[in-house]
Amino acid sequence: MIQPADDHPESGMPDRENFERIVRAANEGDELALTALRKLLDENPIIWQSVGDLAQHAQMALLRAIANGDQLLFESVSRTAEELRQELLGPSFSKLVKLGVERIVACWLEMKFIETSYPLPKGDNLLEAKFALQQKESAQRRYESSIRSLAQIRKLLPPAQIDNVDSDTAKKSSAKRSKRVSHA
Repeated sequence: MIQPADDHPESGMPDRENFERIVRAANEGDELALTALRKLLDENPIIWQSVGDLAQHAQMALLRAIANGDQLLFESVSRTAEELRQELLGPSFSKLVKLGVERIVACWLEMKFIETSYPLPKGDNLLEAKFALQQKESAQRRYESSIRSLAQIRKLLPPAQIDNVDSDTAKKSSAKRSKRVSHA
């Protein structure tokens, strides 16, 4: 999550303690705190962009499920997922391509989670074996569908939109992801 600046009042970010106090009060129904929170979000879009990134929340949940408390595994799979993301994004990308890539990464994590959860049918129970197979097949279909969707997006986008490099966005996206993974 975003860490509000503790020693940079000129940034418009509140110190962490004050920020958490405002969020807590807003969550408890304090209307003034909710107004203050909305103002902070309007003034600091990086907060709502980070907290509201549901693709990232889904991927982090899958990473935690895969790692099951093993920090080495968590960090390793996080880096593998980030490498996949960067390879698929390439040096330039549109927002639509970014959405497609995030879907591929989430589907890849889901597929790997299911593969590690049900590595081989145990034969103890036919219903359990059938369930595991259905889960694997379903995850595989979603993964393959996400890849086809990205290919179609790239095929349909005009070349100018594909070549339109928003390097500042690419750098911010990569930096944001690095911070999120390190704070997970």
